[in-house]
Amino acid sequence: MADGRKLIPLFDQSEPVACSLSPAELDTRLAELGRLGAAVDSIERTATGALIGFHRAPDVAAALGRFVAAESACCRFWGFEIADGEDLVLRWDGPPEAQELLDQLLIHLNPEAPVTKSRMS
Repeated sequence: MADGRKLIPLFDQSEPVACSLSPAELDTRLAELGRLGAAVDSIERTATGALIGFHRAPDVAAALGRFVAAESACCRFWGFEIADGEDLVLRWDGPPEAQELLDQLLIHLNPEAPVTKSRMS
């Protein structure tokens, strides 16, 4: 996925690393993340987040859009971008203090997908 270009961070450094979900809402969101994981082809870590490639399957792009909208509302520190062209790729960025959390969420997303290090800085 990475082509060697430097990525400009998408996240908002001024937002606190905090989530407004209740425990029950968090369980629902993690289940949604797990369902999206079935369509993951690859996960590539970048300096500020990850590039997650999805294979084309019915409703994957729509489900991804719903996830990004919902996650952006409760965790305003994340930055997201969906590239829906030849490939379906989610760029998920966060501040340095959220990188360990992102690693945990990526494992939850798809524990079988290999995570590679990006050539991008």
